[in-house]
Amino acid sequence: MLSILIPTYNADLTALLQELDRQIQKDQLAVSVWVCDDASTDKSLQAQNKNISEQFGFNYLSNTENLGRTATRAKLAQMAPTQWLLFLDADVIPARGDFLNQMLSDISDELDLVFGGVSYADDPPPQAQLLRYVYGKKREARSASERTKNPHFIISQNLCITKSMFESCNTVTANGYGMDNLFSNNLKNHKARIKHTDNPVIHLGLESSEQFLQKSLEGIQTTVQLEAKGLIAPNLRPIQRLYNKLNKFGLTSLFLAISNGFSKRIERNLKGKRPSLILFDIYRMNHLIKLKK
Repeated sequence: MLSILIPTYNADLTALLQELDRQIQKDQLAVSVWVCDDASTDKSLQAQNKNISEQFGFNYLSNTENLGRTATRAKLAQMAPTQWLLFLDADVIPARGDFLNQMLSDISDELDLVFGGVSYADDPPPQAQLLRYVYGKKREARSASERTKNPHFIISQNLCITKSMFESCNTVTANGYGMDNLFSNNLKNHKARIKHTDNPVIHLGLESSEQFLQKSLEGIQTTVQLEAKGLIAPNLRPIQRLYNKLNKFGLTSLFLAISNGFSKRIERNLKGKRPSLILFDIYRMNHLIKLKK
């Protein structure tokens, strides 16, 4: 009934594969697991993932060159023998002991997609990773009832979708941070039938604050490019809608001048012990205005 598809690059899959195998064996579930290594540079880790995949009877593939997560997902989808596909990132683990059983009970012919959500550990990480943790806890870890208010916004770390809908919406041709926005926009355009549930995975692979800031700016650039090409709506994301308001009242230049004066202080806060998401939004808006100008 279900193919579990896991693209991986230089990640240790041991804990995730062990938990999946435990749940499959416990409930005798009709699922298959497919792992695809995207030409990892850590060959010992690659060999370890291959061995444990084969130990559990999972399907293991490897790319001869690095294709990126999007192309690797497309490859896995083509290989999968079932109508329903469950994409999991390599750095997550199910939060519930009956994660797979619950996912199987939620899928139906009346749906195109089931999204169980993303969560984060209760204990905060070291300071170097705090920004990613705080952002995830406050912006991504939302209940099903909260997510239903904006039903087509999907985080692809835990994505259960029909093969036909995935192939229709997976129009990304380039790798880059922020491409989930294009996928979400495509889901909305295709009027995908989505069910939101409280069946999350825990995101374990937190980037450093420095890396997350760089990725966030890359995500802003991706948004601007996609909007310019007409691939996403100009009001899809909250930051786009806020920019539109500032621009309407002629406040973008003033915003830029003020935020430029505090840029160093803002960066120190975001890399510090108490990162502020308000300052994080100002930091990203500053970059958005610069790109627009």
